[in-house]
Amino acid sequence: MAEAFATPAQLAAQWRTLTAAESEAAASHFDTVASLIRTEFRERAGLDDVPDDRLGVARTVSIEIVKTALSTGMWPGHTQYGRTEGPRTKSGTLASPGGSLALTDWQRQLLGLPINPAPRWNFPVGDY
Repeated sequence: MAEAFATPAQLAAQWRTLTAAESEAAASHFDTVASLIRTEFRERAGLDDVPDDRLGVARTVSIEIVKTALSTGMWPGHTQYGRTEGPRTKSGTLASPGGSLALTDWQRQLLGLPINPAPRWNFPVGDY
């Protein structure tokens, strides 16, 4: 398996101290996100791996995705949440379903990946 772009320690340094369970989840999430990013480069850009000049961006994007997944994990699968505490109500809309690991178009743009790739076609001789 290819190496992740970030570590739970780097996430903690940029965000907050993680619990033991969050550190384990983050390590697993970082592996998954690295695979996701590499797949995007292979499928959208035709590259075997992330170019050296994009490794720093890949780390930033990885940390952002894992941080979002950990912070929205209490609402797994939901896109909205709400809570009432006495006379106050707190609600919000999540950019992606709670706990999900997904690349947004903005993150793809940061990585230098095409947002709307051109269609591919193939017209073999005699197959029409």
